[in-house]
This record gives sequence, structure tokens and C-alpha cells, in this order.
Amino acid sequence: MTSQGALLLILGLGVLIFNVGVGPAFSRGAQQVVKKVAQLSTGEQVSRRLELAEVYRQQGQWQLAQQLVADGLQQLAQVADSSQYWQLRGQAWELQGKLQLATGKAEEALQSWQLAKGKYTQARDDQGAVRTQVYQALALQELGLHQKAIAILTPTLSYWQQEEVETQALSLRLLANILLVTGEVKNAQLQEFIVQFRGAEISNWDYLQQVRGLLEESLAISSPSSVSYQESLLSLGNAARAAYQRFQSNFERLSLPGCIS
Repeated sequence: MTSQGALLLILGLGVLIFNVGVGPAFSRGAQQVVKKVAQLSTGEQVSRRLELAEVYRQQGQWQLAQQLVADGLQQLAQVADSSQYWQLRGQAWELQGKLQLATGKAEEALQSWQLAKGKYTQARDDQGAVRTQVYQALALQELGLHQKAIAILTPTLSYWQQEEVETQALSLRLLANILLVTGEVKNAQLQEFIVQFRGAEISNWDYLQQVRGLLEESLAISSPSSVSYQESLLSLGNAARAAYQRFQSNFERLSLPGCIS
């Protein structure tokens, strides 16, 4: 078996072990992967590091994942910025952004996803470019810059049907969360996008009803075991709480002396 074949086998076993929840065994497999990586070409080394970093990210081991991504980016910095490495650079910066957002560094994540989009664009990876633009909108929302988030998100909606399911669900949830904070959306393109999920009548719905409709659609296309599904459920709970608070506020206002005829 070649060194690359052995590496892929070890990586596959490590991922399998991780998926069934055997942490220590996975860690031993991961250590073997790192040793084997040194025998591969620069591109292969970076690719394997990023694959392993993604597994660590899913496991919540941020520090280990960040170290692998940092090593990959350092390797890429030592080679010419050619088309051979644009895709890998995009993947590395995209993963870096995910790790930064997960550890509360939204501003750094935004910068990483901007770099990732640039590299994906150079590599002519349209899906990667659109996906990382959606992530930029997510970072802006986390920073409380909702109007900027809308401005970044809106152009990506034209490609919604071509996006991966995870990105589709994120776009819907992100739009719903922004709408929940800002209220009515006057952007014609956004309204046109929303209409496709519930028909023309949704444009006459209250904005909280629109939020619920978008989140229900996000749930419908997400796997029940995915993080995206859980986050959409959480957002749906936030929307329900906002609706209750508004109802309570209206009830209290109508109960004031002079408000009841």
C-alpha cells in the first residue's frame, strides 16, 4: 500500500471511530495521520490537514483544529500563489472562519471568509464563493450589522437553488434572524425570494409570520441530526418568544385606563 493509501485508510478509520464516539481511539488514529502527512506533497499535506481539522471542528476540539489550519496556511504561504493552490487556500480560510466564529471572533471570521471568497473566485468555484459570502453575512449579523448583512446576503439569493442544502438552510435561517431583529423587509428582491416558499400571500403576512415560514422551510430541508436543524429550532423558539412578548405588550396597552371603551 502506498503512503497516501495508508494515510487515507488511517484517516477513514479515524473518522469512523469519531462517528461512533470512541474518542481515545480516534485520537490515536489522528496522531498517526499527522506522522504520515509529512511524506506527501505540499498540496496533499494541506488537504489532509484540513480534512482532519474539519473532523476536530465537528468534535468541538477548536484548538487542535485551529493548529492544523494554521499549519496548512503556513505551508501555503511558502509556495507560489498559483491556480494549483487557490482552491486549497479558499478551503483553509473558510475553515479558519468557521473556527473563529465558533470561538466568538466574528470580526476575524469575516476577514477570513472575505479571503476565502477571493480564492474561490480565482479558482472559479462558484459554490465556494457564494457559500463564503453567505458566511460573511452571518458574521455581520453576529456583529449586529444587520443592514450590511442584508446587503451581503441579498445577491447570493439569486443562486439559492444551486447551493448545497446546508448553505440553503443557513441562508433561510440568516434571513429569518435578520428579519426578526429589523422587522419589515422593504427590499424587493428579498420579498420576491420569500414569496417562493409560501406563495404571493406571504407578502401580506406579518413579519413574524414570515420569519416562522422561513424557519419552517429551513427545518424542512435540514437533516434532523444536523447542527443547522438545531439552530433553526432555536431561532423558531426566539420567534415564538418575540410573538408572545408583542402579544403581551399589546394586551397590557389595551388594558390601560382609557383604552377600553
